[in-house]
Formats: sequence, C-alpha cells, structure tokens
Amino acid sequence: MQALVNPCIPVSTRVTRKNVTITLNPELVTKAHQLGLNISKITETALENLITTLNSQETSIDDTNYWCGRRDSNPGHRLGRPTS
Repeated sequence: MQALVNPCIPVSTRVTRKNVTITLNPELVTKAHQLGLNISKITETALENLITTLNSQETSIDDTNYWCGRRDSNPGHRLGRPTS
C-alpha cells in the first residue's frame, strides 16, 4: 500500500524578509514597546500604503497626458471664481 502525503499540512507561504536599519526617536520606540506594537509590521504596512498611493498618483498623472490641446468649450468659466 502506498503512503499518501498529508494534504492538511500547510505549505510555507512566508515571505522572505530583508533586515534594514532605521533611526527612530528612542521615546517612540519605548512607547511602542510598552504598547506591544510591532514596529517592523507598522513600518512595512506604512511603506506598502505609501507605495500604492504614489503608484496610483503616477497612473492618474499619466492619464492627464491624453487631454486635447484645444481651447475649452466654455472659456468664460474659471475655477475658483464665482460666475456673475
């Protein structure tokens, strides 16, 4: 009889990490440790969010390159000024 591999054993999905050095205010580090905060995870999440935001801004900036160079169909309208 052939032995089957247990399909319930989880496969490792752990992401390889890179050690880096950052400089932080020592008081912040102490307070974070007292609160049980994971500085590495907080930093990683903040970087992911910032990169996502910057990438989406680049995409929206690239989209503006498709605007036509012609005059506006309503040249009398100016943003920020009330119309009389």
